[in-house]
Amino acid sequence: FNKKLFKFGLVGCTGLAIDFFITWAFSYIFNLNFIVSSGFGFVIATISNYNLNRRWTFRGIGQTNKSRFRAFFAVSLTGLILSSVLLNHLTKTLKIEEYLSKVLTVMVVFIWNFGANNFVTFKNRPKVIHPSDIV
Repeated sequence: FNKKLFKFGLVGCTGLAIDFFITWAFSYIFNLNFIVSSGFGFVIATISNYNLNRRWTFRGIGQTNKSRFRAFFAVSLTGLILSSVLLNHLTKTLKIEEYLSKVLTVMVVFIWNFGANNFVTFKNRPKVIHPSDIV
């Protein structure tokens, strides 16, 4: 469990770097709106994180499938929404300094993302036996 948590954290750091790079590239090289660029960064980082987590962090759970990716994306999107709401609440309502709020938010969302992906997205599912497997 601790090994998975550590790997998940490393993958998350990789995703963060990808997100920031894509956001920067689309904003400053291609002159796109920052919010639009940030959306591209989030999507590309989420795809990368899914593949890295599937192959490295949670390996042995079987082949990729669309429903597993949709679940991972939904968890990530929920994490993004949770992050936005929590960050807004901490800074605006509770008047906590922005970077301290960001650190607290990242910790909460990390726990959410890991838990949801560990226990739902990448949960080992029993193999469904197809009639042709019996013969």
